[in-house]
Amino acid sequence: MPVPPDPLSPDPDYDEEGGPIKPFLEHLEDLRWVLIRCIIAFIVSFSLCVGFADRLIDILQAPIIKVAGDSISITNLQVTGSFIIILQIGIWGGLCVAFPFLLYFLGDYIVPALRKGEKKYLGMAFTAGTVLFTLGGLMAYFLVAPLSLKAFISLGEWLGVPAVVWTAESYFGFVPKLVLGMGLAFEVPVVILTLVKLNIISAEFLVSGRKYMIVANFVLSAFITPQDLVSTVMLAAPLQILFELCIIIARHWDKQEKKKLREMGFDV
Repeated sequence: MPVPPDPLSPDPDYDEEGGPIKPFLEHLEDLRWVLIRCIIAFIVSFSLCVGFADRLIDILQAPIIKVAGDSISITNLQVTGSFIIILQIGIWGGLCVAFPFLLYFLGDYIVPALRKGEKKYLGMAFTAGTVLFTLGGLMAYFLVAPLSLKAFISLGEWLGVPAVVWTAESYFGFVPKLVLGMGLAFEVPVVILTLVKLNIISAEFLVSGRKYMIVANFVLSAFITPQDLVSTVMLAAPLQILFELCIIIARHWDKQEKKKLREMGFDV
């Protein structure tokens, strides 16, 4: 008669710190399928954006129409300009549309390696990441893009060389890249809070790194935005606010953890 396994003994097929133990080549195979699914998601998103390129062009022109009306014309000045515009819309728009799926596929690859108590945090990080990415993109489209365009127009007028015509390639490359860049920048708090929840960094570490984060936010904002002061500050400011919220949340979690340890009889 077979002896039933001891429920308290570790499963040899599972790592006590995480998920099932797999050979290195199986991990590579899983990673290969993650990359394949990510590529498929991007191709589908790219195709959708290209298929609706005419409607997306109308949407992307809304910020310049809002700040300049008919005073500035968006014109195609190259023979291959139409192809370049479609390619830009497909690539940048496709990345925006595919981002939640890319995030999900990456999370699905990481989940098996996490402890049972850590897996729920990844689901929360995915939800928060999707919401913040969308919020950052909407902020770029409705707020930062119009103000940046207005700043460029005002600068040209001050220099005595007012803008009358902008090339379609430069404009339709600028707006979607700004939307994607701000969406990705808004993912920083998700990364920070996930690391805090996994006990990789602490609230004290975040507080001590505040002054460095201010510099980092301005550098990141200058890289993402078109290097004008208005849009750089408008991105850096909410990023710093989100970082301060991360500190508040991390301190709250730390207090909760210490309270639980005290209830269990530990002196902390």
